[in-house]
Amino acid sequence: MSARESFAWKALYTTLGMNSVGLLTIVGCNVLHWYCLGVAYYLSGALFLGVPLFILTLWGAPVGTFTHPRPPRAQRYRRLFFLNLTLVALVFLPAGIAVFFG
Repeated sequence: MSARESFAWKALYTTLGMNSVGLLTIVGCNVLHWYCLGVAYYLSGALFLGVPLFILTLWGAPVGTFTHPRPPRAQRYRRLFFLNLTLVALVFLPAGIAVFFG
């Protein structure tokens, strides 16, 4: 495993972890009615940390999945990568629009 591929895996896991915390924050605010200002803090932090991490996962994706295809590792990376995209598209974009523009 090259250094670039290792770095891409770490960035992907960090992004998924950050999005999982954000999902818990959003559920805590909307369902459990906890401290809802935490959603705004999380989303503003995600803009500064999440965007560079997402770019790093895009940068490292060809190393682990397309250039040297290793089916189990490549499938796992793609699955986690698309899970992350789904979380962002279905949960965080609407939540961000609701918090900042609603």
